[in-house]
Amino acid sequence: MFDHKTGYILGDASRFWWLILAAGVFAFISPYITYVPVPEIRIWMVGSAGILIGIGMRLNYYGLQIDASKNRRREYTSIFGIKKGSWEPLPKIDKIKLTSEEVTSWSTPNGISPSFKALGTTYTIGLFNNHKLHIFFQSDEEQEAVSQTNKLAELLHAEVEDLRGA
Repeated sequence: MFDHKTGYILGDASRFWWLILAAGVFAFISPYITYVPVPEIRIWMVGSAGILIGIGMRLNYYGLQIDASKNRRREYTSIFGIKKGSWEPLPKIDKIKLTSEEVTSWSTPNGISPSFKALGTTYTIGLFNNHKLHIFFQSDEEQEAVSQTNKLAELLHAEVEDLRGA
């Protein structure tokens, strides 16, 4: 079975899961560091909320599964490890194409004016049948994209066409 995480539910904000988790832990230990003039129940509520939200940000994501033995696929949402999504038939895949594209992204922290731009490469893996694209997904990591492409080719007995830099 092929399983690929395609993105987090909260998008790029999920990168800060550890910060919120740390804030929850800090809320728990703060009474031992300094005097905190709040009721103990409030400390427990704030600490628990921070820990649950931090873990939730890390464990809630979107993904793609391909089950070659049963010839099916699904796009799913995973919430705390429980995957929801309906299975669909998988057409016979005869070619897998790996492409790369240089991308420019702008950061707009105030929502109005861009402050800086970042250059990067996005790798796209496309699954084809008779020159028709059926499934595609992307990765920002070259090694991961190559590994996923080879794993899919072996699983689906498909030909690989590597178009990076072409």
